[in-house]
Amino acid sequence: MIILVLGPQGSGKTTQAKLIAKDFNLKHFSTGNALRSVLKNTKHPLYSKVYKSYINGDLVDDSIVNNLLHNALVSNSKKGIVIDGTPRKMSQLIEIDNTLKELGKHLDLVIFINTSIRESKKRLIKRAEIENRPDDTPKSIQHRLNLYHKNIGPILNEYKKRGLLVKVDGNPSIKEIHKNIVYIIKKHFNDNKNFSRSK
Repeated sequence: MIILVLGPQGSGKTTQAKLIAKDFNLKHFSTGNALRSVLKNTKHPLYSKVYKSYINGDLVDDSIVNNLLHNALVSNSKKGIVIDGTPRKMSQLIEIDNTLKELGKHLDLVIFINTSIRESKKRLIKRAEIENRPDDTPKSIQHRLNLYHKNIGPILNEYKKRGLLVKVDGNPSIKEIHKNIVYIIKKHFNDNKNFSRSK
């Protein structure tokens, strides 16, 4: 089972992806978390490049993101994996396609957690107050949300054409959103003999 969980910043996609991974015994991979781990080590060879992108609210260079995606898929495609936050650009979508083709695997489902810009901004500002993350300044938040919505359209359209895309309302509670997602996944894999929910 290979699932993507997409959504704007503040949509709760990482929280939902973790819950999905736990429920269905999948590996969870977050590109954002992987990049933030780089920021924790100032001596990391990619630190300066990643830090500059985060502070400005820009997307991290494709070469870095694609390498992370490739390694995550190669390492976890047999067990199954849920990836959150990626792709954000068509070039990253192509990287996922190419890697899965090399592995003889396919993407099963793309879940988009749909949250308004206003609600996303509200949640991110609240998160900034709690976590004090360097990428969560008001200016950076607005820039990132604008950039996200600018780039995500073609990606969602592509996955819609393939019959993989399901949109979920991201405004209810975490519990309610999760309940809806579990229902969608179980329904999608209902006739798949390899489907199994962890106990």
